[in-house]
Amino acid sequence: MKNSQLFESLRTLNEKEFREFGKFINSPYFNNRSEVIRFYEAIKKFHPDFNAEKINEEMIFKSIYPAKKYNDVLMRKVHSLVLKLFHNYIVDLKLRNDRLHYELELIDSLRERKLFNQHHRKSQNYNNFLEGSKETMEVYEYKYKSEQKLRLIYEGFASQVEKSRNSLEKLYAFFFSVILNEQLHIMNMTSDRHKQVNVELFDRIVTFLTDSEFRKRPLINLYYLMVKLKTTDQSEYFHDLVAFRNENSAKLDKEHIYNALIILLDYCLVNIGNGNSEFRKKMFELSDTLFTEDLMNEDAAEPITFTNITSNAAFLKKFYWIDKFINKYKGYLHPSDKTSLLNYSRGMVEFEKGKYTEALKLLSPLNLKWTNMKNDIKKIMIKCYYELGYFEELILQIDSYRHFVNNVNTAENMNRGNKNFIKYISRLNDCRNSNDHLSAETLKNEVERSEFFYHKEWVLSKLEEFTKL
Repeated sequence: MKNSQLFESLRTLNEKEFREFGKFINSPYFNNRSEVIRFYEAIKKFHPDFNAEKINEEMIFKSIYPAKKYNDVLMRKVHSLVLKLFHNYIVDLKLRNDRLHYELELIDSLRERKLFNQHHRKSQNYNNFLEGSKETMEVYEYKYKSEQKLRLIYEGFASQVEKSRNSLEKLYAFFFSVILNEQLHIMNMTSDRHKQVNVELFDRIVTFLTDSEFRKRPLINLYYLMVKLKTTDQSEYFHDLVAFRNENSAKLDKEHIYNALIILLDYCLVNIGNGNSEFRKKMFELSDTLFTEDLMNEDAAEPITFTNITSNAAFLKKFYWIDKFINKYKGYLHPSDKTSLLNYSRGMVEFEKGKYTEALKLLSPLNLKWTNMKNDIKKIMIKCYYELGYFEELILQIDSYRHFVNNVNTAENMNRGNKNFIKYISRLNDCRNSNDHLSAETLKNEVERSEFFYHKEWVLSKLEEFTKL
């Protein structure tokens, strides 16, 4: 009972909400069971932790039913009643905080009761509120719904036609915003067009929007540019999206600004992976925008985004900034992954600081579930062993990484780059072990001519160091 759903639920309430829940329980409108009120009074001292070691069920039962012997069935019934009230409270709380929904339901209720003067006044205020709101899909949705619910049957024919046209236009705006967002979400999960939904229809919608008046709506144009960047990889859409976001951020909700930044960060990563190192600075500038405008929240703190940002900043030696970023957003990481992700980020920082032993201590115990992070850890460990002169460990780590690359499923260009890294670090180590400067010079020329692979700059720098000895 101590670890019941009820206590798990009550832990989610902050101090203000828990006090308000007490008032909710004490209201005869919501609750007419006195034992529930006594239960709340008995347990409130245990909030917010509801520590199982401190909760004595029999003592709580005695507070509820002083004259009765402890009865587990009766206690479970009280738990069930309070849990039901908790569910009612959080729905009520959400509704009260959702002005879009609450006000529209109020207006519709006034219409149903034929309180037309109040209906008219509330309708005007609601429309003004919608027009002044930042653009979100929810606002588009409620603009459409408002046209449906604010319409009155006694209005003239011309007014009805005009409102129907407005309603249809708002429905289109809602439709386009949702379609673009959902299809973009699928694109982010898979690049395989065969796994995407109604591709031909979606392509026709995007073509229609290209010269459409709907692109004057900031949210639709934002997602249109995001889709075009994702599907074409053309730099013009990158620059257009950056400029549009900067010019329209005051009109857009944080969620959608964040989504645009993620698409831009992904584009930077692709270009960095293709050897365009100037995108490292652009990626950091976008990361700093995300940080400065406080766009990341608990729902948006994706592990891969978090570590990509910290890894790139570490490469650029932005150590003070990384500390601020981690301290600000570490609380948003999932508890089961938090320690590993923070050690991963800090391990990258320690490596870039030249503290290779500390980096190994942080990275070597990690067993992360994300393939790209596993790949990065193995490469950084190879580099640490090389820097520290741990020759046997280096050879073993290279061999371990070779098996990893051969058994993991990655994109063709990434797999080719990983194998090039293995080939060149192995030959670099052979040159150093045999003190063969001539072979190192030949290898350096070969690496310079090779296609880009991650850590190519580092391999070249180590060859440069060795050939100058």
